[in-house]
Amino acid sequence: HTPRSFNMLMDALVSDRCRGIIAASQAAATITEHRHVNDPRRDALMRKMTVRLPNVDIPDMDDWFDPSRGVETLRLVFVGDQFGAKGGCAAVKLAEKARAAGVPLHITIVSSLQSNHIDPKRAEFLAPYHKLIDQPNITHVQAMEHDKVLDLVAQAHLTFMPTLSDCYSAIGMEGMARFTPMITTATGAFPEFIDETSGVLLKVETTCQGEWRHSEHFIDRATPG
Repeated sequence: HTPRSFNMLMDALVSDRCRGIIAASQAAATITEHRHVNDPRRDALMRKMTVRLPNVDIPDMDDWFDPSRGVETLRLVFVGDQFGAKGGCAAVKLAEKARAAGVPLHITIVSSLQSNHIDPKRAEFLAPYHKLIDQPNITHVQAMEHDKVLDLVAQAHLTFMPTLSDCYSAIGMEGMARFTPMITTATGAFPEFIDETSGVLLKVETTCQGEWRHSEHFIDRATPG
């Protein structure tokens, strides 16, 4: 937003015309409060805010997984158009390490390989990871209809999205509604609906608002560091 459009938006939110503001998570509310810490309208903004996690459809289906039969090939699904920021680099490295260790693992990647505001500006940084997509234990799909993505997730053992820039994942929660646990980072809203009984949270450096600590270092994007 430009300063003028931002001020117009804030004025509208604190006016009587706005009855309430729904935050999709406690993380979203906390981040909003922090980012407006020096705005005199912050208190009025926060008084209108209510936290409510988004609803998801819970399908009428049974869990197909039978742990007594074991696992021949562990099937993971990564969904994220913003490949780098959502953890695609970790996904392809995981596939590479699994092959080297002889671990039967297959990852389906649904991504158009877009860039995000936290990605390095140097194209050569992501190039080696893009090359790793072409591995025999990876299936890469540029795009897929949402219903088909959910069918894919429902037939996977785990969704895998070690994200560095995300406050909430609908795919993660929709997958959980289909008996598919999630591996992700302990950032944003993920700790609000994932714990040790429902998935795996990977520790990364975070701010007091729960965001990846380095996500705002925009000036460093063009440097090797």
